[in-house]
Amino acid sequence: MFKILLNKPRFTWHRDGQALLHKYKTDWYAEPLLPRVMPATPTLSQRFPNTKN
Repeated sequence: MFKILLNKPRFTWHRDGQALLHKYKTDWYAEPLLPRVMPATPTLSQRFPNTKN
């Protein structure tokens, strides 16, 4: 699909995908990636228990 959309018959996601993302998603790569999940200590878990309704 990208080959057709980009009019680049030799495009492969494995080889060229990262460069494509850097070109069109510059804001995403401007900041360092931060972890999306942070392990909680037992003390922290007790302080903020699960508050499911």
